[in-house]
Formats: sequence, C-alpha cells, structure tokens
Amino acid sequence: MMSELLKPLWTIIALTVLATLTSTITWTAEAKSTPKTIVILGDRTGGHRPGVFEQAIELANQQNPDLVLSVGDLIEGYSQDGKQVEAEWTEVQAMLAKLKAPFFATPGNHDISNVAMKIAWLKRYSKTYRSERIGELHLLILDTEDPPFTLPADIEQRHHQLAKAMQRSPLETQKRVLEASRLRDKVEKPGVASLSETQVEFIENALRRNQEAALTIVLMHKPLWDYNKELWGRLSQNMPSKTLAVAGHEHYITTQMNETPPRITMGTSGGVWLNDGEGRKDHILVVNTESGAVESIELSTIYNDL
Repeated sequence: MMSELLKPLWTIIALTVLATLTSTITWTAEAKSTPKTIVILGDRTGGHRPGVFEQAIELANQQNPDLVLSVGDLIEGYSQDGKQVEAEWTEVQAMLAKLKAPFFATPGNHDISNVAMKIAWLKRYSKTYRSERIGELHLLILDTEDPPFTLPADIEQRHHQLAKAMQRSPLETQKRVLEASRLRDKVEKPGVASLSETQVEFIENALRRNQEAALTIVLMHKPLWDYNKELWGRLSQNMPSKTLAVAGHEHYITTQMNETPPRITMGTSGGVWLNDGEGRKDHILVVNTESGAVESIELSTIYNDL
C-alpha cells in the first residue's frame, strides 16, 4: 500500500484511501447527537506560514461540520515567557473562534513544551488527554507530551529563528527550506512520544468502556506507531474494529489503511514543510460517519507550486 501512495500520493488519497476506509470502517450512526461530519485540522505551527491556517478554518466551515478536531501544534511555543505564550494563544484562539462547530484540540509539542506552557494549556482546555462519548462516537485524545520533552537549546534556538524568518518572508523562507531538503535525506524530527502510566491506564479503561461505540477516533500529535511502537501495540490491541487513528507532527502525509486500526499521519494546515515530495500538503480531513468515508481536501495557497 505504501509504495502505491507514491504514484501519485494525492490522487490515491482522494480515491484509494476513501475506498479503503469505506470498506474497512463501516458503522451506523443512530443516535441523534452523533456528529455526521467531522473535520480534522493538521499542524499549524513549527514555523507557520501566515494565512494558511485561516484558510483551513474557512475550508472547514465550508464542510458544515458537526465537530472540528485538531492534531495539535496550534502555537509556536517553546518559551518560558508567559506574555509571549499568552499572545500566541490569543492570536490562534481568535482564529478558532470563527469555527461554526464544537472544537477539540490535541496537545502538540509546540503547545506544551514545558511545565509553564502545560499550565497555560490546562487553563484553556482543562485536560491534556480525554475520552468523550458523543452519541455513537467515541473520541479519544492522547497526550504524547506526557511529560513534556525539552528540546536541546540549539534546536530550540533554530526553531525560533525559522519562525521569525517565516514571519518576515514566508514564501522565500519556505522555498529555501524545500530546496535544502532536496539535497539531503528526509529530516527526522527531534523528540520522543511519552505517555505516563496514569494516562495509559486511563486510555485502556476508556477503550473498555466504549467497545460498543459505532466509531472510535483516536487522535494524537506524534504518531505512536512510529515513535513508540511497543506502547502503540499495547494500546491498539484493545481498540474496537471500527477505529480510525489520526496523528500529525511529521508535516508530511502518509496513510497506513491496511493496518489494524487504519491510521493517517496528516500533512499540515500551515506548519512549515521540512521535506519535499508528494506528501507535503496543506489539507484537512473530512470524516463522514454515515458513509464511513474519509476525504482529504487540499488547500489552495501561494505555496502549492514551490
């Protein structure tokens, strides 16, 4: 399946992935409160390109969703400066306020990169991981920064330099990053995926309580299937057959639809592209809980032709 995704990736995501998910995840949504249309947003930050996330919000609203989700990295973060963190949250929450449906966020490494930032997250969202039963949907949000991972000082400094360059000259900066990526192997992102034992027990209990849910969506920032295979194996063996797992962090879309459960690592909704190729896309995912279809809709931006 993975080799087929390269010929070209986006066409197969629009067609093959739709067909695969429809046949793999089949459910009936009988409860009136079950969301029919769910939109999932990709990473906004990590060196964000101005204006792209705002377009993602508009595109999400055009789908008339009943629920909107995010795989995390809403702010640039990596700061102990409380005023700076508050300013970044104020900026992104003004964008999120334009959503026309309830919203749930997943914490990313840029959102809770230290204890102070975790407190700022809890102030807004009360929890970093959660289990929500919405009609026949079980929404399970994981915190892969439990505890937060501290980046080496030099990497953190380079991140801030990239973020500032992206604000000054986003098109030229993104162009230079992509040109550099063509001269080397794929950039491996730093960090680990960590879940406390308390969180793991919470997840396992939530899965046991919701085995009869018509659909389970498991959201996380860092894809556990890549960053912590042993833990992913432990958790996934308890997931119902009608489960879809979605992550972000990599800024490059890949799908593993023949796995159990099927899983998608999203591209971006404004975050910097670190690697060139067919998977560098700004997009949203649209999940239809009645048909079982998952559609990836690409944003049309000034960066598409780089």
